[in-house]
Parts: sequence; structure tokens; C-alpha cells
Amino acid sequence: MKDKIIFWLDGDITSFGIAKFLQEKYASEFFAIVDVTDRVKKIF
Repeated sequence: MKDKIIFWLDGDITSFGIAKFLQEKYASEFFAIVDVTDRVKKIF
């Protein structure tokens, strides 16, 4: 059974970078709550 990890992503790109790094290193299921303004929603 794979571990499940959830991230809270906001306007700070640091959380996104950490999630990307962990996704490359560990075989787990990753989920995210994205809390940003309408201006940057296109990248998610």
C-alpha cells in the first residue's frame, strides 16, 4: 500500500518545489489543495 501525502499549495512556490522533489524520490500518492488567486490558476 502506497503512502498518501497531501500538500496545501498557496502563492508561495516553495511548497510546489518540495512536492515535486518528493514525488521524484518516493513512490507515493500525492494530492494537493490549491489556494491561489485567479491570476495564477492557469499553471495548475
